[in-house]
This record gives sequence, C-alpha cells and structure tokens, in this order.
Amino acid sequence: MTLVVGHFDVVEDRPVTLGERQSPSTIWCQSGKRKSAARSLGQTPRMLEFFSERFGVPFRAALPQVVVSDFIFGGMENTTATTLYEHVMLDERAALDISSCDLVAHELAHQWFGDYVTCRDWSHAWLNEGFATFCEHLEREQSWARRIRLTASPATSRRT
Repeated sequence: MTLVVGHFDVVEDRPVTLGERQSPSTIWCQSGKRKSAARSLGQTPRMLEFFSERFGVPFRAALPQVVVSDFIFGGMENTTATTLYEHVMLDERAALDISSCDLVAHELAHQWFGDYVTCRDWSHAWLNEGFATFCEHLEREQSWARRIRLTASPATSRRT
C-alpha cells in the first residue's frame, strides 16, 4: 500500500479495456507537469491490456501512478498505486532520445509477479525482479511490432 501527500495535477488517461470491463487510468504528477506526464506515462493503458492478455489474468482494477520528488528508487509497485521517481518525466527533447516505458512495464509486471504471485521469502526476490525485467523486453517487443504494423503500408506488406 502507498500513501502520498502533496499538491498534484491529475491526468486522466484513456480507460484500460479489460474484456468487458473498463478501468480508469490516472497519473498524479507535480503541478504544471501534465504534458510531461502524458508523454512519459501515456502508454500505461496499452501495457496493462497487453500484460492482462499475455498472462491470461486480467488486471484487477484501476492503478494510479504517482510521480514524486526525491524518491530512493525508480519505482515501487504498490498494489494501490505505483510510485515513480521524478526523472521518469520527460520533456519534448528528452522524449526524442529515451523512453519511460521500460520502468513503467517493469513496475506494472510486478502487479502479477510480486504482488499477485509472490515468493515465500526474500531469498527468492530475484524471481520477482527477473520476471519484471523479462516483461520489460516483452513490452518492448510488442511495442516495436505494433509500430511496424502501423507504419507498414498495404503495398509493402503484400507478397508478390
């Protein structure tokens, strides 16, 4: 569980579609950072849908993401909200070179591997981290495949 206190702007992202159900997707960020939040974390609904389908276990409910300052980790996969450090927020220039998707995918994956299914004790925490890191690569593969499909024209995708 997490409890974060402060002054935040709330960005309402598109709802996450999980079968017949839709769940809200929100980002809580520092005041004045709405555009950076949408740019940096806007792929979250797609990732939740992808992981739900890939794992065969739909995500349970809404999962807000909260961006905070001076956080010791990149992110923390609390079951009530994912907490992310401020460096996840990318301005227009930074977004040309890097992405926050790996961190977001990693923390989302912990909702299944670490929170939904967990290890008996901390000596096996490497399993939670290993699965979450693997899921970063699954998400990147899915994202690249999606981009290729979107950019392929009918003429280039036909076999002759």
